[in-house]
Amino acid sequence: MDAEYRRNKVLLLGKTRVAEASDRRINESRRAYQLRSKYPGISHLLLLRLSATLARDGRPEPSRFSGRIVLVSSVLGRVSLPGAAPYAVSKFAVTAFGDALRLELKPFGVDVIIIEPGFFRTNIVDSQRLGAAVEEVWKRGTKQVQNEYGVEFFKSYKSQLMRWLRRSSKRIDWVVDAMFHAILAKYPRLRYIVGYDAIFKYIPSTFMPTALQDAAIQHFANLERGKLPFPNAVKDK
Repeated sequence: MDAEYRRNKVLLLGKTRVAEASDRRINESRRAYQLRSKYPGISHLLLLRLSATLARDGRPEPSRFSGRIVLVSSVLGRVSLPGAAPYAVSKFAVTAFGDALRLELKPFGVDVIIIEPGFFRTNIVDSQRLGAAVEEVWKRGTKQVQNEYGVEFFKSYKSQLMRWLRRSSKRIDWVVDAMFHAILAKYPRLRYIVGYDAIFKYIPSTFMPTALQDAAIQHFANLERGKLPFPNAVKDK
């Protein structure tokens, strides 16, 4: 990915790769991608540095400041799901950073655009991979934790989780189309919410009272109390 660009045009930061356009030779792009692959979530730590570089490298001429920063966040940058707290934390950070950066760079003619996809059938929600990860987490748990939850609870939780993941949309092209529109459109949107689940379920839930939102999120994720057995530790309470 090492390359030299003549003008600042687009900075695209997403879930799985980091791409930067700037006037200077990019010597760290491959290293950034390697770090992102090895340590999930690290691209979010690179957002500030790369975005600041895009704004700082320009000279006073107005034409040198024009460009776009496109951040690929997630609907989990708006709501948090049980079992996905670390991922949601990183996406909340991306969304908050993008909202602030958009206002900070507006005087320089730099647009900051946020893309928030729902759940699509990509590697990150692959049921086999996540199923194996859930099994590994269970095996690493202490005997005390395993006894408190119980095998019955674990198997039921995993089954409901797999059912939910299998409902992820196959239309990954919708996300790609949003990226292309954000990059190439003359008048791009400032925020793209992609996917029926994001548009009609998760985003609307953010306007609900907290107790109602909790119930809605549990329903969306197939984790209502009636669908899961009680953990062993609270069965008799």
